[in-house]
Amino acid sequence: MNTHPLSIAQTKFLKNEIINENSSINNIAGLLKLGTKFNYDQINQALNQLVFNHDSHRIQITIKNEEHSQYIKGYEETAYPFLDFYQDQVNFDTWLNEQANINIFAYDENLYKFYILKMPNGHLGLFTIQNHIISDGWSMALSINYFITYLTNGDIEAIS
Repeated sequence: MNTHPLSIAQTKFLKNEIINENSSINNIAGLLKLGTKFNYDQINQALNQLVFNHDSHRIQITIKNEEHSQYIKGYEETAYPFLDFYQDQVNFDTWLNEQANINIFAYDENLYKFYILKMPNGHLGLFTIQNHIISDGWSMALSINYFITYLTNGDIEAIS
């Protein structure tokens, strides 16, 4: 496994993780409403395409001899969880709040989570949480643009 030093920004966010253990301090969460045009398989395929083509989603942090470093995990196709909140606004709101406030940081694990949702109104949506170590507001926007473009066109650098 080839590891690389953390950037200055990544080191800062990691220190926040260590100081504020079990907090959501570095979470960047978002809910994308997708309507009724797409199904689970299409959304899941677009998410896999995103992770395949964007190494930042495969960055993992490791620690050896008390020294932190990062590496890019190989791509693995994933069946992202599907949660059904149809006509269940109360549990949907509770779940969203809980998820946005959990700590997703872990060594040698993904620093993001994707959930495909059936929202209370029956439309599909995508909920994501990404750790600031691998993402920021700008990269989230770029990722969502890539995801939507693939979802609607299906022709961007297909997984080979």
